[in-house]
Amino acid sequence: MHFQLRDPDRTILHRALRVAIVLPPLLWFGLHVLHDTQFALVAAFGSFAALGMADFTGPRRSRLVAYLVLAAFGTAFVAIGTALSNTLWPAVAAMLAAGTAVQFAMALGGQAALGNNAGILAFVVAVMVPAPDGAIASRIAGWLVALACSALVASLLWPRHERRELYGRLADACAALAAVTHAAASAQDAAGKLDAANAAIAAVRGVQSALGFRQIGPPGHQRALLGIIDTLSQSWRFARMLDPTAVASEADRRLAGSVADTLQAVAEVMRVCAAGHDDYVIPKVEALIAARRAHRELLDRGGHDALAAQDSGAALVGVFANAFPLRVLSYITLGMAVDALVITGHPVPIDDDFAVSEPTAPLGTWQHAADVLAPHLSPKSVWLHNSLRAGVALALAVLVAKLGDVGHAFWVVLATLSILRSNVATTGSTVVSALAGTFAGFVLATIALAVMGDNPLALWITLPVAVFLAGYAPYAISFGAGQAMFALLVVELFNLISPEGWVVGAARVEAVAIGAAVALVASLIMWPKGATLALREEVAAHVRAATRFVEAAFHALVGRSDAVKADAERAEALAVRHRVDEALAAYIGERSAKHVPLATWGWLARLPVVTRGAGDAALAMHRSGFMKMMDGEPGRLFDEALCAVCAAYGELADRLDDPQRAADPALREAVADLDMIDGAGRRRAAILAAAEAQVNTRHDDPDIVERVMAIMWGLGWLGYLAHLRVAADAPLAEVAKGADVPWWR
Repeated sequence: MHFQLRDPDRTILHRALRVAIVLPPLLWFGLHVLHDTQFALVAAFGSFAALGMADFTGPRRSRLVAYLVLAAFGTAFVAIGTALSNTLWPAVAAMLAAGTAVQFAMALGGQAALGNNAGILAFVVAVMVPAPDGAIASRIAGWLVALACSALVASLLWPRHERRELYGRLADACAALAAVTHAAASAQDAAGKLDAANAAIAAVRGVQSALGFRQIGPPGHQRALLGIIDTLSQSWRFARMLDPTAVASEADRRLAGSVADTLQAVAEVMRVCAAGHDDYVIPKVEALIAARRAHRELLDRGGHDALAAQDSGAALVGVFANAFPLRVLSYITLGMAVDALVITGHPVPIDDDFAVSEPTAPLGTWQHAADVLAPHLSPKSVWLHNSLRAGVALALAVLVAKLGDVGHAFWVVLATLSILRSNVATTGSTVVSALAGTFAGFVLATIALAVMGDNPLALWITLPVAVFLAGYAPYAISFGAGQAMFALLVVELFNLISPEGWVVGAARVEAVAIGAAVALVASLIMWPKGATLALREEVAAHVRAATRFVEAAFHALVGRSDAVKADAERAEALAVRHRVDEALAAYIGERSAKHVPLATWGWLARLPVVTRGAGDAALAMHRSGFMKMMDGEPGRLFDEALCAVCAAYGELADRLDDPQRAADPALREAVADLDMIDGAGRRRAAILAAAEAQVNTRHDDPDIVERVMAIMWGLGWLGYLAHLRVAADAPLAEVAKGADVPWWR
């Protein structure tokens, strides 16, 4: 049988080696020094949980704090579980509460998500292995010693810094974008540099995908990091438009040079993060803000000079239309610099007319937890569904195992925990893998015991190998291989604690079969369709929310609405994004083959985030005094274009809800024409012509320059949104194709 190891950077190898180094000595210490089987049992499983299941990442201090938190919660779980270990219904109720709460807390991301299963394992072992109250102290001691040793070994031996590669790739991408902008500022050919920047951005996406899109770092740091990642593609698209007409004047070149310098400073921040240091080169956002302000003043002056000189409307319109790509690139770069400052921990001084930045004041721990968890309390929340499914399944496993008087009953609950997935299809596939793997492990263990006989020395010598294989196989080879190696481990482990021979392996097979059945039943009765349908619904809801925000923001710009309504729509779009993130995380967690590629869903999930950027820009223009847009024919044509783009995004959401729905040819033609990069541009040309004609008749209007600026830059954003909407057709086709597959397959 052919298989391929999935461990390109040896992360799994190092994790398994750490477990193999820690677990056997702790077991030996408990059995032969303390002569305390309760200590030995919990210390063994505690070290496996802390190193093989949690394996925290990040800087040393962050990992240490994570181990301390896990130690504290695990201590409470061990004490409560042991106290309830000789009960039935109290144990079931406690398992339901603990399983649901711990699974739900994974929404906090970062270390909380990584330590989830380790915490559950502590409770399962304590509540499912009957012991008197007098054993609580020994068990807590075993848990704490295991966590202390694990934290020490994890800090010293191959500490994980998987964020460093992401930071390094981000540094390369920002530096590549800086090179493109420098080339534009120097009137050089940037084609090769554009290709290099596009490849660097693709590398960032690849690393982010490999990390599973999971959150990393403190909340403010995390938001800032995601902000930089989300804006990379936008930056590249606008950098691509920096032709000689976009960087024509000395003011344009100065602004382009400032943008390039700021992007390079952001790259340097990312390089420092990748190196694990804190000697940051602070991005000088004040310089970019000053350059943007000077550029805008020169544009205003140039527009008024053209007006005073009785230049044609085409000249005035051209001043602002040509400046749009560079202005937006500088706007996006300013946002990236703000995010970089948040990452460095420095204050964020923003005094830019067009800046819309997220709050940067640090939130308290409890406030952050409340803000993150609150959106997941919706009855439609995938995360809430998964949490309840996990809690019910684990509680049902406790009930069945205790009523059935199963040998080594905690294995039933562990099997349920290992096998349960977010839908019935993937749970069913893991049932087959678990049973096949466990039976294979039972056969291996039986052969091993037949060879080694009753010789404890042979068991102790081979135990580190068994521990290593149990930690390595499930992640580097397959879930079934992991179950086989774990079966081999538990047979050796329990024969060292209390020799029972091959009977332990038979009990393991029985327990896994029961646990698998429980997991399958839970998946059948509780939201069996899992994350795929919810992901489609949440992305559709996010598209609608972002579109409503864009519409409200532009209506505020033309005086048909106010900023209060736009702010409310923006807040709603941000709230919906939380649900998209957790639905995407649940989809990623499904171990079956994806009917729709993850990259496709990643692109669609990012689309409303980019869309929201257009609304932010319109809202920023409104707040900086641009409360008037050209009326008459230019205003009417612009409003038609806005309605067409918003309707096209509404149709996108409708087709996500109903993938078999046919596309609207009229909307498709409208947005294809408005596409600022690949479109025919007939509607854009009509708006430009109408604007030029109105300027020619209103040279005495004191607000005409601001009106022209507002409509030109608004039109630029609509053209960009149209470009993205056209690009969304290919991912939509993949979603429709995947929707043809029945959910049970």
